[in-house]
Amino acid sequence: MFENNYFNTQENTTAKSPFSVYAEENHKLILPEKRTSLDEIDFLLDKGYIGENEKLLLIITNNMCFATSRQLTQMFNLAGFNIDQAKTQSMLKKLKTKSFIKQVEFYNQSNESMKSSFRAYTLGQHGVGILYASQIKPKLQGYINAMSTSTIKKTLAVNQLIIAMLEYHSGSFETHSVVLNKDRTEDGFIIRPNAIVKNENEAYFVDCIRRDDGWKEEFADRLSRYNKVINDYDSLNYKFSKKPKLIVLAEDSKHCDEAKEFTYSYYDIEISYIDDISIYNNPQTVKFL
Repeated sequence: MFENNYFNTQENTTAKSPFSVYAEENHKLILPEKRTSLDEIDFLLDKGYIGENEKLLLIITNNMCFATSRQLTQMFNLAGFNIDQAKTQSMLKKLKTKSFIKQVEFYNQSNESMKSSFRAYTLGQHGVGILYASQIKPKLQGYINAMSTSTIKKTLAVNQLIIAMLEYHSGSFETHSVVLNKDRTEDGFIIRPNAIVKNENEAYFVDCIRRDDGWKEEFADRLSRYNKVINDYDSLNYKFSKKPKLIVLAEDSKHCDEAKEFTYSYYDIEISYIDDISIYNNPQTVKFL
């Protein structure tokens, strides 16, 4: 039997996470003014347009699915590259122009002049081609506008948690993976965590919740699935040396409290709670996970 843990350092309960989902919020792709042909791409590649740093940026973006320029810079530094945010933004501007990278902007549907202060980035058409040529499978291919804003915001919030965890414990991560027991999927032994994070000591499923419509019902169903999958960890398509733990990532401390109400009956899995604002204000919070 495990004790549910709640790590939280947030004091200002009125603060909002930049990765919260707001009323009437939507997103759109910011496309380059001119389409880049395949012939032009071949010419640019022959001239060395994609260097080591640009290719690594494409790989990091693919691994994270969506990322902010700050998150990309942090991942560069975790990989041992001394690149500041100005350099990252310069590379993004260069790669956006030729559709190697796509920019995602968040705005209010009732007033498009109300925009988020940050942008997100994902692979563009020609970035996908670069990865295929390098025998790397792209995680996302098109249909970005059809994705919910909540899904993208969850991805960005999870990235922040992953980066903070990797700062304190070297390890690996995967996003948007399906975990299942292929022989028992009809019984709910299947879940798609927002991320799987592994280090030398532990493995974690990360489930990100936002205050969008129906989140409570969806979270209750996912908890039931996590309970089955985690307790069946030695029969899954992912191999774990010990029982994984579950991290619930909420928007703020109050949201953590709301989520915790759903988890009291799950005594045989270890569940930790953390929120976006605590990670942003004090990344050291995660070293206790």
